[in-house]
Amino acid sequence: MTDSGQLKRVGVLIVVALGVLPALTFRHGDAETTTLVRAVSGALQAGQTITLPVEVLNVQSLGAVNVIVGYDRTALVVAGCRRGAAFDLGLCNLVYDSDGDGQPDAVRFNLVSLTGVSAVGENPLNLANITWTARPHLSLAVTSVLTVQVQTFTDLDAIPLEVAALNGQLAVTIPHQCWLPLMLRQTASP
Repeated sequence: MTDSGQLKRVGVLIVVALGVLPALTFRHGDAETTTLVRAVSGALQAGQTITLPVEVLNVQSLGAVNVIVGYDRTALVVAGCRRGAAFDLGLCNLVYDSDGDGQPDAVRFNLVSLTGVSAVGENPLNLANITWTARPHLSLAVTSVLTVQVQTFTDLDAIPLEVAALNGQLAVTIPHQCWLPLMLRQTASP
């Protein structure tokens, strides 16, 4: 492939990864293999931080990905996001506003692989690691659904791949506080 051909392929992948083309789904012949993008679930206490992956199962020659992971902003804050090590390029928007109300409520990430990455069988491929912090002043335990929306999911030639999404959840617990009753002792007077 010439340099201009390689550059054209990279340009197509970047355009697709940035979400310019909508994600489409289709079947490959008679074989129906489920490719699954999922947010891994977890639990933490109010005020604590945890890093959880967003991963994909059963994919061949993945070239570009654009995913939005929504969350309950009253319970969680996004502290960080890193692309999976298998990808050559990646962007994470930690303050994405999916509903247009001016408040961040999702993480949006775009990934590109110039050579194609694969996940076979039960071995997941890490797309991104998102670090979550539970708000410290919660008075009640809460579970935030981590909603997964796959916007773009293509092979190296920018051909859409069939994909399903599986939401995760992050349970925030309140630390138990044990209060002992106050006891007064009387002392004898001399």
